[in-house]
Formats: sequence, structure tokens, C-alpha cells
Amino acid sequence: MQTQPIEALVSSYAASPFRTPTKSEPSRSEHLSLREVSVVRLIGQGMSNKVIARRLGITPETVKSHVKNIFVKLSVRNRAEAAFRAEKLGIVV
Repeated sequence: MQTQPIEALVSSYAASPFRTPTKSEPSRSEHLSLREVSVVRLIGQGMSNKVIARRLGITPETVKSHVKNIFVKLSVRNRAEAAFRAEKLGIVV
């Protein structure tokens, strides 16, 4: 039986999706993709899904999908909360 160095165990624990994050670090769910960051920035500017779709060259349905993912990842219920939370977390400036 081979033992692992303590550093390997600690790093594997830190990367575990089952670990509860500390209060000082964002949870894994708060990690937005680059496209989601672009969408939430435009939401913060008050743009509709249709306008965001035109601006980013994607379909309104794709924007809607990104918005749903953003809501889940940021644990918010609406566009205003999403923009506020993203700014508070430093995801958008």
C-alpha cells in the first residue's frame, strides 16, 4: 500500500466538489463562464435578452439559458439581483 504525501491529500481535498467553501472564498457555483460574465454585464446595463443576443451574436434562447445558469450560480431570483451580486463579488465592475 502506497501512502500519499500530505500535500497531495490537501490539494485533492481543496479541489473536491463536495467540500464546503470557506466564507472568504466564492463557492464553485459562483464561477461564471466568460460568456455568462458578458451576459451579466449587459444585464447590468439594463439590456433585454433580445438586445444581448444581437450584441453577442447568439440567439435569444441561448441568452435565456445563460441567464438561468447565472441565476443558479449566483443564487439570485432576478436580473437586478444578478447584476448586484456579480458586482459585489467583483465579477463585473
